[in-house]
Amino acid sequence: QLTEIDIKNQIATVNYNLDIILGLTENTQITVDSNSILDAKSVQPLPYYLQNYVQNRNDLKAADMQQKAAEAAIEETRSGLYPRLVVGADYNYLRPNPRIVPPLDQFQPTWDVGFKISYSITGLYENKAKADVSRARLAEAKAQYDDLSDNAKMDINRNYMQYTESMEKIDVAQKSLTQAEENYKIVKS
Repeated sequence: QLTEIDIKNQIATVNYNLDIILGLTENTQITVDSNSILDAKSVQPLPYYLQNYVQNRNDLKAADMQQKAAEAAIEETRSGLYPRLVVGADYNYLRPNPRIVPPLDQFQPTWDVGFKISYSITGLYENKAKADVSRARLAEAKAQYDDLSDNAKMDINRNYMQYTESMEKIDVAQKSLTQAEENYKIVKS
């Protein structure tokens, strides 16, 4: 009876939390379909879940994207060490076209192409500091990814162990129920 009281309190607490999370009124009763819980489920071994956890965790995907962004920032910082080449082209079809001398009152096409090479000497000193910041951000992103990955593995392991323990407890409870029914029949007879 004490266990039953504890279970009823846990069910009420979980029901209340689900109501809040789902945005339902706080007195909505959610019932569990016990038939589907006891149905045989195909459970893979633990290494299967540990291998496939990255695809199902959005926090790990986000941390991976931050890591890739930090790597791209390092590459962008390195590009400041090299000269820049700018290529431009222009096509004009004007009436009158000011590029044509003497100007004629008719549409005239003109075009031009230009190249520009620039190199920043001060960029050498600025890029060193930017590169250090980018490397620090990459190290932070890697550490965050590793931390999230470790936490995910521990969560998966804990949940898997709790699941297998619960399934074993259900089997033991079913056996106890069968034995109790048999004992009741014997006592009754």
